[in-house]
Amino acid sequence: MSTTPEDRNATIAGGALRAERAIDLAAFIGREFPPGSWQGVTQDQIDRFASLTGDRNWIHTDVARAARELEGGRTIVPGQLLLSLIPALLQEIYVVTGAGNSRVAGLRSVRFRQPISCGDEFRLHAQLILVSNARASCRWTPIAVSA
Repeated sequence: MSTTPEDRNATIAGGALRAERAIDLAAFIGREFPPGSWQGVTQDQIDRFASLTGDRNWIHTDVARAARELEGGRTIVPGQLLLSLIPALLQEIYVVTGAGNSRVAGLRSVRFRQPISCGDEFRLHAQLILVSNARASCRWTPIAVSA
């Protein structure tokens, strides 16, 4: 992977950042990546997620009550559903090409700054703030914001 600023700009501007090894992402610490594409969640997706997880909180599943009682009049996307979308959203931002068996092993310090309602559009914004070698893995810490 090239490490000159000019090459890094070209790599990021051309779509998802591509790195051979996860540790190569360290060259991008402090850089804000271009935001991912706009996404949305339908009520059908919320209902299927609620069925799978057993989360039947009315703010997610009761469309009629949400119309009467919630600001904006729409159900709210479960936070766990939004978290489940992060791996796919991250792949729009970066791809580690040399990792034969890579995975997102965990998330930390997740905070939702505002609710996402059914039908709202959102996208991932990320800035790499830490990349470190850990035993048999590479840990990196992005900042993610929905808009």
